[in-house]
Amino acid sequence: MSNKLDVFDKTHLSQRAITSAILIPLAILIFFLGGIVFTITCMVISVFMAYEWANMVGPENRKWQLIGIFYIVVPLISLIHLRALDDGLILVLYLFSCVWATDIGAYMFGILIGGPKIAPSISPAKVWSGALGGVMMAVLVSAFFVAFNLLPSKSFIYASMALSILGQIGDFTESYFKRIFNIKDSGSIIPGHGGVLDRFDSIITTAPTLSLLMYFGILA
Repeated sequence: MSNKLDVFDKTHLSQRAITSAILIPLAILIFFLGGIVFTITCMVISVFMAYEWANMVGPENRKWQLIGIFYIVVPLISLIHLRALDDGLILVLYLFSCVWATDIGAYMFGILIGGPKIAPSISPAKVWSGALGGVMMAVLVSAFFVAFNLLPSKSFIYASMALSILGQIGDFTESYFKRIFNIKDSGSIIPGHGGVLDRFDSIITTAPTLSLLMYFGILA
């Protein structure tokens, strides 16, 4: 049984790595193109997310359907707002880099260090060392942006800590919803990652946060 699980984990990890190697460069290209390409991409993603959400909560559940509208539309509008700003390309790259760095750091530190679990009833694999490692990786990535003058001030380094924590909260929130509706993944469209909601769970919480910070001039 253990050998079968080991093979499954290796296969799953390989699928995630291959998919990420394809999707990350594609995402960066779309970030660079911006404009109508970026906006249409966000709209297409929102359609997939809405489809997965409707399947998860059920068409008869009006309350959860309404929650889904807010849950999906707000972060994608926030992404469009961020990309439309003068430094929109850098801001979107910064946001996704913090999220990706958090995912990588949480996985690496969680595997290497282990330790107490954060909320085993919601997400059994996540541990406190992984959460801390995710924050540390996000800080390192944001420091790179500041060190090379891609972002204007150290306030973005401090913001990366908040974004990393919020991204992990977004991950837990998505896991909690899936527990409520007794499903493992929101979908299966992305090999090794599950559904689009699974892949964008951290963006759902971080994009509106960064958008508000920029709108009110808190980050400068």
